[in-house]
Amino acid sequence: MSIRRFAALSLPALILLSAAAPAAATDREPRLGLTIRPAVENGLAASLEVEIRFDLPDGAFKPLFLPERLGPLFHIADRIEEVTAADESGPLEMAMTSGERKTGDATQLGDKIRLWTPARPARGVVTVRYRARVSREMMAGPSWEVRSEPRGVSAAGNTFLLLPDDRTAYRIKLRWDLAAMPAGSRSITSLPSDIETRPITADGLREAYFMAGDLFMTRGDGPFRAASTADTPYDQMELLNWTAEAYGKMLKFFGPPPQPTFTVMFRGSRISRASGTELPGALMATMMPGTPLDEVKLLASHEMVHVFLNGLDPEPWFAEGLAVVYQNRAPFMTGLIGEDAYIADVNATARAYYRNVRFGMPMKEAQASFWTDARARLQPYVRGGMYFCLVDAELKAATGGRRGLDAVMREFLARRDAGGSVTVSDWLELVARDLGPAAQSGYEAMMSGRKIVLPSDAFGPCFRRVEERVPVFELGFDPVSLAASPRVIKGLDPRSPAAAAGLREGDKIVWATSQDTAQEKYGEPMTLKVERGGGAIVEIRFLPHGRMTDGYQWRRFKRPCSSLPPDRR
Repeated sequence: MSIRRFAALSLPALILLSAAAPAAATDREPRLGLTIRPAVENGLAASLEVEIRFDLPDGAFKPLFLPERLGPLFHIADRIEEVTAADESGPLEMAMTSGERKTGDATQLGDKIRLWTPARPARGVVTVRYRARVSREMMAGPSWEVRSEPRGVSAAGNTFLLLPDDRTAYRIKLRWDLAAMPAGSRSITSLPSDIETRPITADGLREAYFMAGDLFMTRGDGPFRAASTADTPYDQMELLNWTAEAYGKMLKFFGPPPQPTFTVMFRGSRISRASGTELPGALMATMMPGTPLDEVKLLASHEMVHVFLNGLDPEPWFAEGLAVVYQNRAPFMTGLIGEDAYIADVNATARAYYRNVRFGMPMKEAQASFWTDARARLQPYVRGGMYFCLVDAELKAATGGRRGLDAVMREFLARRDAGGSVTVSDWLELVARDLGPAAQSGYEAMMSGRKIVLPSDAFGPCFRRVEERVPVFELGFDPVSLAASPRVIKGLDPRSPAAAAGLREGDKIVWATSQDTAQEKYGEPMTLKVERGGGAIVEIRFLPHGRMTDGYQWRRFKRPCSSLPPDRR
């Protein structure tokens, strides 16, 4: 298991999506020209210089906005500098204020936005120019911010594009100016290749990823595209080619997604061992140089599953639970990974579930605390995943093995593709055909926090359930210390392993292993670099372990594995 599960909440759980709508009849079609120019300092992109030309009817130019914060990503709008605008009448003053954009989403931590409002009605083409500085924050979160590394720069549109909050569909012309980048630099976006002929809304631009530099990149003009700016001991092209193969096999496993074009981008990270976020038709994944290749492959698989299951009920436990199950199940069933890798990832989910101190928290509370408590953030992933594994086992038991989770999911996806309703209630209705009233009662038990115990043969007759005693995940200090700004140690338990390792109340954190990584990597020390006294930096390493608890793992006891799909036995 990887942090992919704990920091990769899909976009519908963070900001409100606006469906594309045809532009109102006007004397000319709305057009938007976007030029992105990376500015380089000391060999690294320090900012993106952005020019946006709005070709709209007179008076149609509206205020532009950018979030001030998205979940744990702070200071997004603060990194926008030197905003200027002009129209056919000359300079157009833009007043900067703060406001709110209601999303109606419980997981959104604040709806504050920064607004740039024209001082007068605009005439003709409006050209807006500004600089978006690269983020240097050390807080883990969705891989959306403008980040740079020696090979290039990347970002999601929702953290650097100043755009209006409307449903206007624009003809888009995108241009990169890479004159300051190394010779031979290239660019890639997750926008469709026909953006100049198919209108796209402002939200469509916000939901896109952008990357440029000395890229590793797959070849070809097909629906799959992949690129990377990460430097690792292993060949990035091996990773990109694996994701291309995974995409092709998942197409057959799930059926084509609503948007067949698929873009994958990878970038390096100094913060998270492995993390990722999907946006419609694309994903951005990050890794540290030492993150094993197999771990990054499962990270990419998790986010890819999100795109194939896009359009289902966006309830976080539903979306993330399914992604946790299919991140290893789909690669295993299609021959991309072996049974050892498969059961190891299953066991990582089970261990993270049983070790979590928010184990019995009602799911609605866990989802509402997604960005304020990393322990609660775990629940939609691991509890959701355990729930779907239980439903799979129950379906197979009720039907004599004829019908399981995969069959129900394919029926559910067919309903989505036909334009039908695909809410959690619809899902339960499908499951109830085989499980009867137990479908509803099992769902309610999961939502309330009742402990899930899977049957011994939940993963086939090759694997048997065994009991284990493990310590719960416990930092030894108030978890808010890692999410605040600035990050300062508070509520230190003097009896904790953290205190025994030398951590002190009031230490200022300058770098930390992410809580998500610490929760999933059982047995690995957590590292904090703290500043104290006269500015000295002290490194603290400790095991984030608390009281002992009961859990379960699955061990192989039979070879050959008769639980393999027929074509893989």
